[in-house]
Amino acid sequence: MIGPEDFEDDYPYSHKPIHYINTYQYYIDNDLRSYFTWRTKWRKKNYEVSCPSFARLYINELLNRIGCTDPLDAYLKLSEFQNIYGSFDDSIVEDLISLRRDFVIYHKLSNDLLPPSESYDYDQAIIVLANLDNYSPKEIAKAFILYFARLFVTLHPHLL
Repeated sequence: MIGPEDFEDDYPYSHKPIHYINTYQYYIDNDLRSYFTWRTKWRKKNYEVSCPSFARLYINELLNRIGCTDPLDAYLKLSEFQNIYGSFDDSIVEDLISLRRDFVIYHKLSNDLLPPSESYDYDQAIIVLANLDNYSPKEIAKAFILYFARLFVTLHPHLL
């Protein structure tokens, strides 16, 4: 029996379905066949933009390690997908940054894989400012600037 990780299709499709819940159970047969056709092409490096629903279903597969050998393989595929598909459709990028961060933490992968984020830098600034004795003047100054710049933007968005 073929599982979803190995299933391939070459169903001709032009319809791009919209699904708000992206699991196999919510797709009708033609939508699933269309998805598997798109995914087959994607895995063979024939990259094309499809509907956001297909992109999100593929992300869900990777998060659940469908078609992946281990968590690191899944993470690398998520990163590749963010870079390639995100260059066509940037609506997935912000979500993928957050999902990749959670994935690294959940699977206890190397902290070096944590994607950079504004929130992470801000959190680090708070840690520095709460423990001044443990940091150099340069680190404190950087944290001070980051913390108060964000505070200023939050309090005075009308000035931007």
